[in-house]
Amino acid sequence: DEGLGTTIVDELVKRVGEDATIGIVSGEATASNLNAWIGFMQKQATAKYPKLKLLAPQFAGGTAERAAQISGDLMAANPDIKAIIAVASSTCPGVAQAIETAGKIGSVIGAGYCSPNTARSYLKSGAFGFTVLWDPEQLGYLTVWAGKQLIDGKSFEAENKVVGLEKPVTYDAAKGILLLGPPAVFTKDNVDKFNF
Repeated sequence: DEGLGTTIVDELVKRVGEDATIGIVSGEATASNLNAWIGFMQKQATAKYPKLKLLAPQFAGGTAERAAQISGDLMAANPDIKAIIAVASSTCPGVAQAIETAGKIGSVIGAGYCSPNTARSYLKSGAFGFTVLWDPEQLGYLTVWAGKQLIDGKSFEAENKVVGLEKPVTYDAAKGILLLGPPAVFTKDNVDKFNF
């Protein structure tokens, strides 16, 4: 969760600068995972980019149509807005469509937590600059490896080499969590290498 929140903020700052205004369009207001990601975004912005302005999250209730309406309203009410983050996969199409409809490609960047297949056309049109998500193939390798370790009665080390993964996986013993590493960033340049 933390990796998703910090990565999306860091990637946006690379594209829009440290003093930009950024909107947030999420799904359901009660979705704990989405709220956790937003919390980590806010924490990263406060700690690392004090001039960055994250607008209060808006909730689309899980529909692309509502996300498009909210995104259009955000752009109209905040003419200085530089980016809009789609926090739920259901909001990605709405955010991108609003940017396209408003003629804001190139001046407002869409970004979000959506699969390459969901975001492909928006990445290629320029409505989305990137998306951030875990790579399910890598998660699959890690899950199978971890299960085998447990079945074999082997403990996890602080750093673990997993066959099929390029980078070592770390283990946080205090939390009992294996950490795959940073999430994948999908752009127009690499999106066609993925099919999920």
